[in-house]
Amino acid sequence: PPPPLPLSILSKAHFFSKKNSCSLGVNFNQKKAQALADSSDGWVVVTRGRKGDNPLVKEKKKKKDKKTTNFYRFQQLEARKEYVAQLRRKFDEDKEKMALLRSQRRFRPM
Repeated sequence: PPPPLPLSILSKAHFFSKKNSCSLGVNFNQKKAQALADSSDGWVVVTRGRKGDNPLVKEKKKKKDKKTTNFYRFQQLEARKEYVAQLRRKFDEDKEKMALLRSQRRFRPM
């Protein structure tokens, strides 16, 4: 079994969990009471939640706001070619650096 935790850590964890559970319960109860008070004619309207809380709606908005940089196929191909050329350039530079570092080593076995 793992060693027991010090009392300071346990007390902090207990305080944190108690504080959060109480605040969450109060917030939920306040919302529920407000929803019941809003219905003045006695009917309770049951909803799933607001539209803004739905993560799928947020994702769709993000997709709409995103501008398409390479819309056409030839633009995508050119961008890919440029990216590969850049990678090759960096690889060659790194290869030269490694060769230089190897040649500058002090110890050279025969």
